[in-house]
Amino acid sequence: MGFFGSSSTTIVSSVVYNLAGDVSKRPDFLRSTIAGNVIGDTNNSLGESLNQAYLNGPGIRFRNFPGWAERSGYNDLIGLVTGTIQSGDTIITDQLIAQIPRDGANSVQLQASSISYADFTYWAEQYVANNHQELFYTAWTADIDKTTNLITITYENGVKESFTPANFDPAVRYLYARYNQTLPAENGPVVTGPTVSLGSTDSFPSTVGWTVVSNSGGHGVYSKTEYKGVSPDNPTRTYSVRSTMYQDTVGTSRSYRIDTQNITLQVVAPLQIFIYKFDTGNSVLDAMFGRPTNMGTFYPFIPMRIDDKFVSPTNLADVYPLAKKAFKKAMNGDFDDIIDKIADNESLGDIDYAYAVYGVALNVQDNAAKKYIYQFFKLLLDSDLTNPAAYAQWESDMQAASDSVLAYWNWYQAQGAGGNTGDTPVMKEYPQAPNYSVRVTSQNRPVMDYDMSVIWSGIEETVGSGLRPGAKKGDLWFEVNPSSTYPVYSITYGSGDNNNGPELHTETIVMEHVTLYWQETTTSWRSLDLYGLKHQNMIYGGKSVDISSVEALQDADESGFIIPLHEDIYASMSLIDATQMSTACCFLVFNCYQIVKKKWYQTGLFSVVMVVIIIAITYVSLGSGTGPAASFYAGIGTALGFTGVAAVIAGLALTMIASMILLKIVGMVATAAFGDKVGAIVTAVAAVVMIVYGSGLQNGGGFAEGLAQLTSPQNLLALTNAIGNGVVQYEQGEINDIAKQTQTMLDQYNTETKAVADQYLSTFGAGMGTINPLDLTDSSASSRGAFVSEPPSVFLNRTLMTGSDVAELNSALISQFTALTLDLDQNLAT
Repeated sequence: MGFFGSSSTTIVSSVVYNLAGDVSKRPDFLRSTIAGNVIGDTNNSLGESLNQAYLNGPGIRFRNFPGWAERSGYNDLIGLVTGTIQSGDTIITDQLIAQIPRDGANSVQLQASSISYADFTYWAEQYVANNHQELFYTAWTADIDKTTNLITITYENGVKESFTPANFDPAVRYLYARYNQTLPAENGPVVTGPTVSLGSTDSFPSTVGWTVVSNSGGHGVYSKTEYKGVSPDNPTRTYSVRSTMYQDTVGTSRSYRIDTQNITLQVVAPLQIFIYKFDTGNSVLDAMFGRPTNMGTFYPFIPMRIDDKFVSPTNLADVYPLAKKAFKKAMNGDFDDIIDKIADNESLGDIDYAYAVYGVALNVQDNAAKKYIYQFFKLLLDSDLTNPAAYAQWESDMQAASDSVLAYWNWYQAQGAGGNTGDTPVMKEYPQAPNYSVRVTSQNRPVMDYDMSVIWSGIEETVGSGLRPGAKKGDLWFEVNPSSTYPVYSITYGSGDNNNGPELHTETIVMEHVTLYWQETTTSWRSLDLYGLKHQNMIYGGKSVDISSVEALQDADESGFIIPLHEDIYASMSLIDATQMSTACCFLVFNCYQIVKKKWYQTGLFSVVMVVIIIAITYVSLGSGTGPAASFYAGIGTALGFTGVAAVIAGLALTMIASMILLKIVGMVATAAFGDKVGAIVTAVAAVVMIVYGSGLQNGGGFAEGLAQLTSPQNLLALTNAIGNGVVQYEQGEINDIAKQTQTMLDQYNTETKAVADQYLSTFGAGMGTINPLDLTDSSASSRGAFVSEPPSVFLNRTLMTGSDVAELNSALISQFTALTLDLDQNLAT
């Protein structure tokens, strides 16, 4: 902020959190889908499973979100989020100098100029330059009141001064110029000295230190200038005396004369700041502003906390229901639950604004997301608004400007030392770096000042052949190149009423350079070189949090440098990449008006959102998260460290996964131990017992409740169906041997369960998979619970029996259960 960051503000901070949670535990949608198909025995081919997963997955839902936002009126309520590409600013130095006001015949020496959005620090710099020039380069800070626009300067010694900036509008662009007025040199009258005659043997005055102007035909002219210090005519200026000696050595008439002339030296006046508001009547300056180009629409943001108050039924009541629906539509998440998590934070008082935004962090690890970043900047490069040659020209102009200021400084210093007073060197203006930006805002900002920009100075694309070292096909990665540093020299001359001599100040511009590589094929690659890339989160009226590309890429956590999600670019991505991106492209942004760098969250605090995505259908069956079943799952979730709805979901997820894996293991081990036929019986019976008995426990009962439900008529019927089907199919089995083998199977189950659990964690990690747990045993959820499906062969065998057959078998199995169990062979024989 300000010219070259010469002043500082310590008043704003922003922290982001990805709702996908810890990056190391995020899902790989494609791998998880394949694993689910392999483990689940879904009877679908891998192609069918992938097709269904992607067509019904989060990517399709997320693509539909902008359409819903438009149709529902959500965009009208919060303001349509659009982007503009800002480029084409052209500052013509001579024209700008002519428009800057000056005193009398003074001239203007332009140090720097730029065109940018409203930034209150320029007004602060202007105030300090006008009122306390001697403090300009000291460690002062500035703040602005977001309600009254009152700017407060705090100086290094703690003294504060406040003022209201003139013509300040946060939504408008301005031209800023940093310059000095120069008082031109003034030549006094030539004072003719007396002619001194010399005798034939008298010597002429020494000419050592004099410059020979001419010397021929017995006539010589010599000149010298001597610095004298403070001018007797103007104590705020210095002067020199220029002496000219004329010598005549012709014949016997030998004489000389010394004329003198006082020269009041050129003076560099104190530093000044010029500020011009776009479109306020100066057609010459207005022509220097480039016109923004519409970039289309971006994904809308979702407000959660505005001006220290949460969005709720009593605050922004019109926004609350649609914001809640928007979060559900986009993330399948619970808006109220997220707000509750934020409200529980002990640092809540520091959070002025909290909102959800959609985009990709610059230092994202996911390859699909890096493809989006590449396509984003490629679109900007192909828009013909970025001039690749402008950056190289800027570098050349920077060097020329530095050389010219140093030349002027050396000349100026030579004046005081009585040295050469030749022609005054012309100081060249430091050029503004090529400045392009994509600014994403909500139109008219009806709810909050949503304002983010991605800014850069240059983009170049390179296409190469071969395989880059260490890369494989499809890889994308960033590399940080050495930054370039450019010195910026400026000269000040006192405080206006205090001639304390000139001073040379040195500041620097650091231009970062990062490269995004893409190994497209095994034989070709391409890259984008990005110069001066940074992200700006404009919090209010020039209060922004700026993050450079290098800072972002070197951040150990996901950076707040967010590339916003453009609707058309995202829609153009392949469904596989778009789906993968959709699992981790929603960020919570927390803004505050003081430096607070600590995180607002703890590991896993908001990762519940991804759990909701995975098991949303089952969670719906729990209603509002209350009742005996919810309490059952909440107990499990609480033991895992979760609270509230999160505990219900966590307990449900763990229970479902554990139950399904258990059934899968029972089936696998039973089949291995007894063969296909007996294994199917054991699996079917185990499924009925688990579902029915577990339901009793979930509804608040103990062992008795579970046993009661298990022995109810409808559940006994389910058991007889399971056993009956097995008897019909496997009439040659021996039940006693089965019982012995079952015990062996149960012992083996304990070992296999641990092995599978260990292998699962090793393969997927905690929370990394988006495997549908119901696939593990061909199960699906309904509003009344879950059921175990059956393969077609079993279904045909069972349904070939007539209704009377079923009735008789069920009756016999119930009335003669003991006898059949003890002597199955005899009964089957008869």
